[in-house]
Amino acid sequence: MDTTTVYPLDNYGFQNTQENTEFEAKAKTAWDNNEEKQPESSKSTLTLFTEESGLSGVKIVGDRNSTLYRRLVWLAIVLGALIGLLYQVGKMSSAFSQRPVNVNIRFEEPPETKFPAVTICNNNMFMLAKLVVISGGMTDFSAAFPYILALFPMDGVNIYEEEYIIPVDAGYGTGGLTLYEFMISNSHSASEMIERCSFGGVECGPDNFTQTVTNYGVCYTFNANIQDALTTRNEGERYGLSLYLNADEKEYFAPRTTVGFRLMIHGQDEVPDVSNQGLSVSPGTTTSIAITKTVTKNLGSPHSDCVKDIHNELEFFNGSYSLSKCWMECETRYVVEQCGCRYFYMPGNASYCLPYELQNCYFQAMDNFSLLRDPCIECREPCEQTKYNTKVTHGLYPSSMFTDLLTGAAKYPCDVAIYMYMLKRRANEDEELMTTFYTSIFELYDTLENSDGRNISEYLDSDDFHWLMKYTLAGGPLLDIVTWLRYMVDTHTLDKVYLGESDELYSEHYNDSIAYIKFFFLDSGTYRNSLAAPIWDMLSDAGLSSEVILSMTDDLYFGYYEPLYHEMIPIIYQNIKEIRDDLMTTLFDHEDISEICRNFMQRNFAKVTIYFEDLKEEQIIQQPGYEFFNLVCDVGGTLGLFFGASLVTFLEILDFFIVRFWAWKSAKKNQQQT
Repeated sequence: MDTTTVYPLDNYGFQNTQENTEFEAKAKTAWDNNEEKQPESSKSTLTLFTEESGLSGVKIVGDRNSTLYRRLVWLAIVLGALIGLLYQVGKMSSAFSQRPVNVNIRFEEPPETKFPAVTICNNNMFMLAKLVVISGGMTDFSAAFPYILALFPMDGVNIYEEEYIIPVDAGYGTGGLTLYEFMISNSHSASEMIERCSFGGVECGPDNFTQTVTNYGVCYTFNANIQDALTTRNEGERYGLSLYLNADEKEYFAPRTTVGFRLMIHGQDEVPDVSNQGLSVSPGTTTSIAITKTVTKNLGSPHSDCVKDIHNELEFFNGSYSLSKCWMECETRYVVEQCGCRYFYMPGNASYCLPYELQNCYFQAMDNFSLLRDPCIECREPCEQTKYNTKVTHGLYPSSMFTDLLTGAAKYPCDVAIYMYMLKRRANEDEELMTTFYTSIFELYDTLENSDGRNISEYLDSDDFHWLMKYTLAGGPLLDIVTWLRYMVDTHTLDKVYLGESDELYSEHYNDSIAYIKFFFLDSGTYRNSLAAPIWDMLSDAGLSSEVILSMTDDLYFGYYEPLYHEMIPIIYQNIKEIRDDLMTTLFDHEDISEICRNFMQRNFAKVTIYFEDLKEEQIIQQPGYEFFNLVCDVGGTLGLFFGASLVTFLEILDFFIVRFWAWKSAKKNQQQT
């Protein structure tokens, strides 16, 4: 029987001998003794961590059975992997902190689309005729000059050699109007600017436009009400907004030098920035504006600082928040802070700037405002906003054939064009006409019995009496009668001249005209009542009572002036008609009436059509491009690449340190108790 002892295999697959077994026992004893000599807190934690860690390579670094060379190599590998890990995690964290977004563009066609608001402005800010009325006549524009010269520069053209210095006491001009009131009172009205209007084939008019004071002046907005905004279900010109606009060039005064209109398409909840974002429309053109709608939806915080709450209340505006409203408030606050007043289009409660304040402060303040860096940093884009993209095309308007049709039918505006042409041609004859009228008046004055005026002449010298009779009381009213008769003759008989019909003196038109003139100027007592004022002025020192002066006035009117007016009206009518007939004959013989009409329309009228080119709504929607879950996945992939680690690995490490912490805490507690 074989009694040889069989030893177990060692860790390397070799059979242990007695000597090997004894050697291992001695080595183990030496190792244990060595561990007892090392600090427990440092040795055991590192040893246990390297033994229990699931990170690849870390076990080899802490394995004391491995050679030093092998452990150093794996230490370099682990450190290199750690550096690569930290670099990749840093890049991914940086990308995540920048909150990148992806943009998703899609097109949707809703069952019906809200039509935008359309704001239209005439380039002419002040009508000449209205300034004449407010300023007290053609000879007095001094009250208007401070406004005109202070509101805007003349399109960069200085027509004066020296700057006009507005005096401090210029005030608000005649009537004490504020700057805002001055703008409203002297601008074109909607009915004066909008000749025709239709939307979707349905007729509209000036009543469908809302007066809007913008940075371009007094304008008018179609479809301004956000609650009752018009919608359209179809695309194309037929279903859009068609406008026929009249610039009325003869009323252009100041301060702009171009004829035409400024137009802006915008949302109902925006303040129209017509001066900077408007489109120019010229007379004599047909302008087609095709629009498409783009809705942008941006992500809010933390991806951007856009305003999510569109109902965020502003200081001066109600309704939804918009960037244009915020900028308007920002500009207003700056101007009020610098000048103590506001411009005519600015909101708020501050007083409107006086003309000299505009010249001395406002314009300089706005120049300084434009130089500031981020002057309105508090104004942020809304997270959701709508923009209307425009594609503009132009053509000449009107065509020759269309003008011929209007002229042949004596349709507006050709009748006005002919009338304006006649007024221009007749300017040279006006002086002769007035001389003829005055001569006729004086001749009648000398032939008529003027005994009814003798009671007045007793209190006046000869020159004053004749001045009163001929000029003050006869000339003024008769000049008004001339103006009215000339207007009626020129405008109400053009169609007869076009058609070659006669317009005799005692025609039905004449009878109607005379009846109107007699009622308005004679029977209504308009001039009889006005006679008392000049008579009173001339007799104020005569010591007469008011009853006596009024009695003299009635005697003078019924005994002298009324017969004089009746005698003069046929003479005035005949003179006007002869001059008019002569001009019309010349016009037909030597001029092209259609060309006159076309030239007038090209200088005054514009046709504008605004419509949806495509009802599809382009939506630009931001989506997070790198979310937290993407960051976790990328970090996990990087850990797996460099260390072969996973989330479970980190949980194991966490578990290890928790266990070690509680063990240390328990040991410390036991030590204190002992």
